[in-house]
Amino acid sequence: MPEKRQPETAVINGRELSCQFCGNTTFWRQEVLIDPDRYAEYSLGWSDAKYNAFICSSCNHVHWFLA
Repeated sequence: MPEKRQPETAVINGRELSCQFCGNTTFWRQEVLIDPDRYAEYSLGWSDAKYNAFICSSCNHVHWFLA
């Protein structure tokens, strides 16, 4: 059985990330690729880009950063 991932601290541009909602400092990291065809109608300018999503291990708030 695979080992369960544990949440970790995250450092962004030299600063430790803390949850903007609850202040927690541990996160699960998930790499995300936005599908440009699905969001083309919104013209957001960020489609077809790779992101790192940091999910708070306490409240599940998601913090997005360009990868």
